[in-house]
Order: sequence, then C-alpha cells, then structure tokens
Amino acid sequence: MQCPRCQGDNKPGRKFCAACGQALALPCPQCAFVNDPLDRFCGGCGQALAPAPTPMDLGKPSPRSSIPTHFAEGLVQVTSLGPVPVKGLSAPVEVFELVGAGPIRRRLQAAAARGLTRFVGRQTELEALHQALERASAGHGQVIAVVGEPGVGKSRLFWEFTH
Repeated sequence: MQCPRCQGDNKPGRKFCAACGQALALPCPQCAFVNDPLDRFCGGCGQALAPAPTPMDLGKPSPRSSIPTHFAEGLVQVTSLGPVPVKGLSAPVEVFELVGAGPIRRRLQAAAARGLTRFVGRQTELEALHQALERASAGHGQVIAVVGEPGVGKSRLFWEFTH
C-alpha cells in the first residue's frame, strides 16, 4: 500500500506508514471497499467503521506537541497525558496536551511568579524614574527612554519601578 503523504511503499495490513507515520487507507471489514483513514462510515456499503487508531492513541485527543513545562510555565495551560514510549528512545517521554493560554503573558511575569533574584546596581536609574514620576504628577510632562543591549535589565528595571 502506498502512503498518500510520502509515497512510501508499505506492507499490506499496515495501519500506519512505516516511513512517516501517516494513517493509511482503511478497508471496510464487510465489503473491502478502501476508505480514507478518517472516514467514519464505509463509502461502499455504509457500514460503521472502527475509528482509525492514532500513533499516540491514549483514549484522549492527541496533543498538538510535546511541551517541556519548565519552558512554558504559566504561559500555557497543559494536561499531562503521562509517559509515552517513543521509537528509538529507551525511556518513555512525558507528553502534555495544550489546553489553553495561561494567565501569564511575558517571560518576566513567569520569572516573578517563581521568584526574582535580588535587584542590585540600578538604584540611580530607579531613582531617576521616581523623580520623573513626581515631576509628571506635579504637572510637568516627562518622557523617559530606557535603552540598552539585550539582557542588561531594562524590563527588570521597569518591573521594579512598577511594583
């Protein structure tokens, strides 16, 4: 049987392509009509077909991806699907289903939720921001630009100023 995705040849009776994992055609057990893998009813006789299995059939919807939770902590909501054996690996890999967006929108918010390191060495800059705020509160308009190379602490400075 030829795979519709990669055009690879597969042995008869296979449900998935040996080369790419694509679900292969589903023959009807009653009339042998060849159906598409996602068909729920036979196109030849109308017989209900067993749902096509998936490579990760765990009784739940297949996850869209495997997400290491420490990379996405707070940014997304995930449900653990448990360990899943992966071809070529000796130990199962824990797989998660993405179920929605989390309450945190930025990496700095996620870091703050875990606990930030002590804020040191920016007292002069922090004081300049507080003075500008006081002048603006007194009716003297202010514009502040915080510039610098990536990673020098611009976002952290603003976080400390606003919290």
